[in-house]
Amino acid sequence: MTIQSFDRLIESLNCSMLQDYAAVNLQKNPVMLLTAHLTVPQLTFIVQQYSIFPKELIGMIDQARNKALVAGWTAVSEVLSENIAEELGSQTQNISHADLLAQGLEMGLNVPVLNASPSEATLVLLKALQLVFDQPVAYSLGAMYAVEATSIAELQLVKRLIEFLMEGALPKPLHYFFEMHLNEWEPAHEKQLQTAIAAYLTPNDFHQFQQGFRAVMTIVDAWWHNLLVEAMLLNYAQASKPMHVQEQVQNSVNAAV
Repeated sequence: MTIQSFDRLIESLNCSMLQDYAAVNLQKNPVMLLTAHLTVPQLTFIVQQYSIFPKELIGMIDQARNKALVAGWTAVSEVLSENIAEELGSQTQNISHADLLAQGLEMGLNVPVLNASPSEATLVLLKALQLVFDQPVAYSLGAMYAVEATSIAELQLVKRLIEFLMEGALPKPLHYFFEMHLNEWEPAHEKQLQTAIAAYLTPNDFHQFQQGFRAVMTIVDAWWHNLLVEAMLLNYAQASKPMHVQEQVQNSVNAAV
């Protein structure tokens, strides 16, 4: 494989994540489109659900790391091992990134976040992503690259939601969380993973790599849509079981995987 062909693949996928999907596009994300029309409890619910993702992400990175290790993609497994250590607090005094986010949200919103329970849509998201990361190595690492490639745009979007809720005044843990992720950790993670994968991925792997990438994008698109559905149903009796949420997400998962 030439570096140029891999670079073209990455460039194509990075363009696609904004053009073909809504999740990390500020102009297309369904929650962002309706932010001004949602209540504080509804937006708080969405942010609480998002806070679950960084904690669960560690298991997904570990799945991808194990796939790389078994396949002999040693440099990739080493990069992902470092990412896991960072997520668990190797550079933040043993405070995990998930806890940093949750603590900051609890300070700013005065609602429980650390022990927030996943909603139906979030449970389906997590189950679907576990399935995606359990696919063959090229597919699994395409999924992993999607997580890293979208992380900055996703965090910018979430930061905007939180600033809207808190009227711009972020507690210190949240300010630190976003500053470090947006300016240091995430740019480094994407670059390091991309460089490591380039040493192993062959043109024969490109299709599966793209499939893994697009599976994650499709699943996360469905999650944001269905979080909005759940939030909008909070004031109704059906709130505990949003109508057709699981079916909608599961259909998207089946189409993606």
